[in-house]
Amino acid sequence: MLASGAPAYLGTYIPQSDLMTDYAFGVILAVMCYAIIMFCPVDFSDRIGLMTVWSIKIMVALGFMLYYEEFYPFLDAYSYFALPRAPGFSWEGFVIGDGTANTYNLIWLYYRVFPDSFHALKVFSGFVGLWAVYLFYRAGLIVLGRKDLRLLYLLALFPSILFWSSTIGKEPVVLFAIGLYVYGAVAWYERGHLSALVLLSLGIALSVLVRIWLGPILLAPLLITTLFERHGIAKRWVWITLAVGAFAFILALVREQFAIETIRDLLETIDATSKSQDFGGSSQEVAADLTQPGQFIEALPLAMFTALFRPLPGEVANVFGFIAGIENFALLTLLGIAASRIRVADLRDPVIVWALLFILAWTAAYAFAFISYQNLGTAVRYRVQILPVLLGMLLYFACKRKSPIQRGIGGGNRVTPGG
Repeated sequence: MLASGAPAYLGTYIPQSDLMTDYAFGVILAVMCYAIIMFCPVDFSDRIGLMTVWSIKIMVALGFMLYYEEFYPFLDAYSYFALPRAPGFSWEGFVIGDGTANTYNLIWLYYRVFPDSFHALKVFSGFVGLWAVYLFYRAGLIVLGRKDLRLLYLLALFPSILFWSSTIGKEPVVLFAIGLYVYGAVAWYERGHLSALVLLSLGIALSVLVRIWLGPILLAPLLITTLFERHGIAKRWVWITLAVGAFAFILALVREQFAIETIRDLLETIDATSKSQDFGGSSQEVAADLTQPGQFIEALPLAMFTALFRPLPGEVANVFGFIAGIENFALLTLLGIAASRIRVADLRDPVIVWALLFILAWTAAYAFAFISYQNLGTAVRYRVQILPVLLGMLLYFACKRKSPIQRGIGGGNRVTPGG
């Protein structure tokens, strides 16, 4: 339990004058979110699961994070909270590719409805993160073909997902956007409903508003797996036409934003991005000259491994580094088990192929940027975007049973809903 007045003396760096009132608004909004869950049109078991997860997220947001905020004086969350409420701030609409400004604008819109309370904004961000994880969970149920609340608890309470989906900033928004994309993609491959494409498209659109390079990452696996679709020719060609057009449009925006015309421009951009992340206690010095194709290729395998599985235990000497190290050790253990159980027949399933390609596309893109290679703290934060899918796929293969009757989480030989 928090001591009386703790929100005030632990919130020294929060740009707010009355921290106790600010905290009270956070508590009120947290209770209101319970009411929203209670009346949400979801299954009773899901409602119980969501309320359980929400209780834990509230303890993190209104408890643990007070000590986190007291320890770090220069969090991005402070500027995300303060700037949109400043008298001189003017809302000028959303611009594709300007993720920071778009996040400010989203928070400005939030202030049109809710009070300008730091803790309330944090609670609201955590609530967005809750529904993001729920979207991944619902996508997982389509793959499983049955209910299993253990999957919801595992995804929602995995430490990195639990923490970063409860912070003020881009992470909960991006996670929600990718959740829409993942649920839409899985529903499309399994059911072929056009409504799934609407959700998928919304997810991509919201993703590129925050991080424009996510557009090609999200679209590329869809284009490739179109070859494996079971739907009719008309649907397939409509989807190919839309996806190719969107891919070309977003790729052109990425090239324009980063001024990339040639391979040399691309390598120079990567090198500059890498060096810009060389700061903090979890930074890593990259000895390679990334403008040289040979050295770039040599550094790439380690960068891809880093994007998914570092820091390892002992690499970062703080609490967050310790937790991330344990997480990554668990992921590597699952990877070893999953690798021994995957079969060629699994790759005939378009959903599995899409998910694996999505993980590969994300890993390659973030390794190309070397953001995660250069700064292991940044690696943990960015990995949350892909972590639910990575964790789901590792469990899918690692927990496969020899008998099709004995299915655990992620058990192979899935059945279709209602089948």
